[in-house]
Amino acid sequence: MAKPATRDGYSVAVTESCERVLVTLLHGLGPWERSIYLVGGLVPRYLIADRPPTAPAHAGTGDVDIVVALEMLTETEAYHMVEENLKKMGFERGENGEGQKVSWRWRPASART
Repeated sequence: MAKPATRDGYSVAVTESCERVLVTLLHGLGPWERSIYLVGGLVPRYLIADRPPTAPAHAGTGDVDIVVALEMLTETEAYHMVEENLKKMGFERGENGEGQKVSWRWRPASART
């Protein structure tokens, strides 16, 4: 999916769905939940305390970007546990531009396009 060029290209409903996915991830990753960091388009919603009309409305996002602490990834067993937790929560590996499954992109199984 191409990133919208303007704020009008973002959907409030999609952004709210992304927030629900984030909550699901944070509750379902088990003991590694403190090794996960939010990055990307959802960050301003949590970083900026002011809300409209004091500050401009958040443009929105179409995905959830997280980073896993490097120390955790050095443990193969820990990585596989996170992978299993993602599967139990109903996520599946996403695909790259060539349609190949990749290990760094996950999506809700119900979001198949």
